[in-house]
Amino acid sequence: MVNQINIASNNGIIRMPTPEVKNSNSSIEDKFTPAQAPSFPKSRIMASMSTVSSQISIDKAAESLLKKTEPPTPPYTQLWDIKYDELSFCSSSCLGPDRAVNFKTSRGNLISIKDGKVLLNLKVNEGCDSSVACGPDGTLYTGIVWVDHSNYTTKGLLAAIKDGNKLWDFQADEAIRQPAIIGNDGTIYVGDDAGNLFALKYESKLGGLLKGAKKQWSIKMNGGLCAPLSAGPDGTIYMATRPRKTYDEDVNRLHAIKNGKELWNISFDKGIYTKPAIGPDGTIYVRCEDEKLYAIKDGKKIWDYQTGFSQEHNICIGPDGTIYLGDDERKLVAVKDGKKLWDYQPDDYSGMEVTPCLGKDGTVYAGSTSGGVYAIKDGKAQWCIKSDDGIGTLLMDDKSNILNVLTHKGAVYALKINETAKKEPPQAAQDILNSVDDGKAIINKLDIDESSADGWVIIGGIKLPKKSFRASHIGPQMGL
Repeated sequence: MVNQINIASNNGIIRMPTPEVKNSNSSIEDKFTPAQAPSFPKSRIMASMSTVSSQISIDKAAESLLKKTEPPTPPYTQLWDIKYDELSFCSSSCLGPDRAVNFKTSRGNLISIKDGKVLLNLKVNEGCDSSVACGPDGTLYTGIVWVDHSNYTTKGLLAAIKDGNKLWDFQADEAIRQPAIIGNDGTIYVGDDAGNLFALKYESKLGGLLKGAKKQWSIKMNGGLCAPLSAGPDGTIYMATRPRKTYDEDVNRLHAIKNGKELWNISFDKGIYTKPAIGPDGTIYVRCEDEKLYAIKDGKKIWDYQTGFSQEHNICIGPDGTIYLGDDERKLVAVKDGKKLWDYQPDDYSGMEVTPCLGKDGTVYAGSTSGGVYAIKDGKAQWCIKSDDGIGTLLMDDKSNILNVLTHKGAVYALKINETAKKEPPQAAQDILNSVDDGKAIINKLDIDESSADGWVIIGGIKLPKKSFRASHIGPQMGL
């Protein structure tokens, strides 16, 4: 049986009895026997176990203390970073099917970056607008806004760009400021300031001469488009509008549109400026200027939650229907079925208004206006990166587990989220395992004090993973 645990440190080696031996009639000398040993680094502690039948060599065990300690695995690895002179916080961004990060600068340049290399830097207009989207084939769709000085009205085009070349453009009635969305069947949906919603389809031949987008249908609302569009899995488009000229003209509305026909609309006292989010059960969630989050099903409000107002940032929904968003108290909040599950507030009380995103293990990644990127799970921060550059957008690539970060001042960088074991043995247990791996200890099966379903055993008061005790370590005579 295990009758002794040997601990080596810079103060020497101490032999400590197990609880069974300690409570026996052994002499004091048998229970606690100090021994001298060379000095070791202060941060190192070595533990091993001895049995009646096999005594570990203290000197040999102490030799392992001189081995170089491997640093702990960091939670992320920065893959690359690029700095631009100017990157507008109002520019939308998106990930392409090839994992490229696409966005527009405040000077009107359309940028595409993949693996730290700039694939595209194309001047498309003179100023910033928020319209950038990417199709499944890598085509980029961007709005181009200009002023018609003949009548001082704003005009807008939707331009399709691939491999640095413009494929076609489509002119709307007024400015296109919100990004287009692409349906499952390849239909391109885009809205303008006049309240028009257009459904476009790419045609390889138009009149036998040109390539372009053919309008499938359009519908006009009383108010102008005021938030990004959303598309449901059945092809329903959700469109938020607001009064265009005076607040007496119309109320703020959310519209559900399919195949050019309005299915329903619902009114709000205040405006909706964030993208409608669609839950896994088809519930629609919108954040309103009246500082509430609304849940809507079949055109009816089913609950609301007081959360504060954020005009610029959207809602993130998990696969279980949990909603993540920043509130007016500078917190990141998790809400489900109209009830708060948890909230998190940074130590510096910086605003958590950046649209959060989810990792494949359920970790929530959130950004602050003061420049922090936080990894949060169950309301607790796992790690954070702080800088003096406010976060603009976070884009998570689920397949590669890469978090792309865009900041207000022009920095773009990518973090590879490292996957680590969910359960790490305590340092003392790791040291004992090192000793076992070197064949310096024999562990008796009968000395297992406790066994648990989660893969741990307690031996001699030390918690160790079961999978570490292979027959090659313990010996065939134990029958393990």
